[in-house]
Amino acid sequence: MDLVTYYKDVSTVMMPYLEDSPVTLHYFPQGLSGVSFYKRDFKSVLPGLVESYPYHEMSQDKIIQVPVVKSRAGIIYLVSKACLEFHTWASKITDFNILTVPQRIKEKGDLFKDLLVSQQELPGIK
Repeated sequence: MDLVTYYKDVSTVMMPYLEDSPVTLHYFPQGLSGVSFYKRDFKSVLPGLVESYPYHEMSQDKIIQVPVVKSRAGIIYLVSKACLEFHTWASKITDFNILTVPQRIKEKGDLFKDLLVSQQELPGIK
């Protein structure tokens, strides 16, 4: 329960970073010294807690459902299921054209404007 209490305390600080950002979740079902696994294809939808959005996984050429934590209660729920690490992506779900240019790069200004193209605009890529 100490871990849940810790995440409850820090969830207020975490939420601005998780807001509208897809995450890769790192689970430790046997504790920190045991086997762990990453999960980013999240088919479950828990309204108000964790939602999922379509993303084109180019390395496997398939559409996966990436999770987005929607609330502090979502953090606590995932921690109660042994998820101890939340790895945010550089993109926001608002950027998705089944994923386009990362928002944090866009915010850097016009310097990158001409360099950034969506995957649909690249020749030879479907």
